[in-house]
Amino acid sequence: MRRSACVAASALLLAIGGAAATSDPPAAPPVRYKFVENTDRWVGVRRGGWLLIGKLDKDGEFTQEQRIPEGKPWSRGLPAHGLLNGAGPEPRKAYELRHGALVPGEIRKDGAFVPEVGGKIIAFADYQYAPEAPPIWNLPGGFQPVEPPAEKK
Repeated sequence: MRRSACVAASALLLAIGGAAATSDPPAAPPVRYKFVENTDRWVGVRRGGWLLIGKLDKDGEFTQEQRIPEGKPWSRGLPAHGLLNGAGPEPRKAYELRHGALVPGEIRKDGAFVPEVGGKIIAFADYQYAPEAPPIWNLPGGFQPVEPPAEKK
């Protein structure tokens, strides 16, 4: 009898331990993001065989400062910049910011933004950023994670 009681107790402990080991950990709270405007950064835009260097204003409007033919070596005088509409192997979904509204569409292989016919235009304030969400190609800034409030003890 003693042996069977020990086996039963061991089996019970294994079952309890096994269940605890395979249960899912508590879900982490969703990461929230806030928009941080930056109209001082230099950006590049591909357009019509040219690389245009300039800045975006608060509405996403591009102001060109320099223009270089694509495929030509860059001179040392170019400011460091991020390419906004770089070529990709396939067209990709994106939004374009137009005076506080987001127009859905896609960035084509040549870098052109083409609006989606009949696409739903949303207010920028209603956009929910997530790393996997379609980007806003002409965003004058970026999204940063918001730290959750500290837990009170």
